[in-house]
Amino acid sequence: TGIDLSGVDLREAKLNGANLQGANLKSSNLSYAKLRGVSLAGADLTAANLTQASLDKADLHWANLSKADLSQANLTESSLLGVKIDGAEFTDVTLSEPDRQYLCLSARGTTRWNHKSTRMTLECPLNMDQESLNLDLSTTSSPDPNRSTEKNLA
Repeated sequence: TGIDLSGVDLREAKLNGANLQGANLKSSNLSYAKLRGVSLAGADLTAANLTQASLDKADLHWANLSKADLSQANLTESSLLGVKIDGAEFTDVTLSEPDRQYLCLSARGTTRWNHKSTRMTLECPLNMDQESLNLDLSTTSSPDPNRSTEKNLA
């Protein structure tokens, strides 16, 4: 397990490349934080504020982002394999279309801020499954080339 930073105000923090693997960041404020290339694998970011955070190239695999606010965050080239996003807010988030489609497959719940569904904030199609999306899972960010995303979706 990682460091306990639950509830800590890290607004505008510059943590590029930091190792926060397995950290407890529940209800922390990381709005406007610079988190490029940070390792948040397995971290608990439940109800964290990540509004306008720069998370490009971040390792978020198996992280818990339930009820987190990622409005206007940059998730370009981030590893999102196995991330939990129940009730998370993704309005105006920057991420690749394959990553958006991957997240849509597991998107559930309603956001705490505007009471919209997580699927709506991700702009997911209404009728969606892997086949209808024509999703090429080989393009979805994966931290381990030996770990197949298809196994997790089957």
